[in-house]
Amino acid sequence: MREKDLDKIADVADAVLAGERHPKVGKAMFFHTAGYHFPYKNMHYVAAAGGNVFYEKKDRKSAASLPMTPSASDPTPTPMAQTVAAPAQ
Repeated sequence: MREKDLDKIADVADAVLAGERHPKVGKAMFFHTAGYHFPYKNMHYVAAAGGNVFYEKKDRKSAASLPMTPSASDPTPTPMAQTVAAPAQ
């Protein structure tokens, strides 16, 4: 890390610890590594970032019409824009 990036990093860490979320993550409380697929029908994917996918658990009735797993052809999950630029090397 560079000295000039420390203030921004501290601000982002404070926001995360205070419960702030990216808008696309919304109320999702769960995530797993992108590329894994599970047979559960109650997983509603909402976002992808940093090699992870975020999802909400839905009841079986409302989940029946949702995609079971994220895929490249599926518009869900939507990748999140990078909100913090990686420090230059």
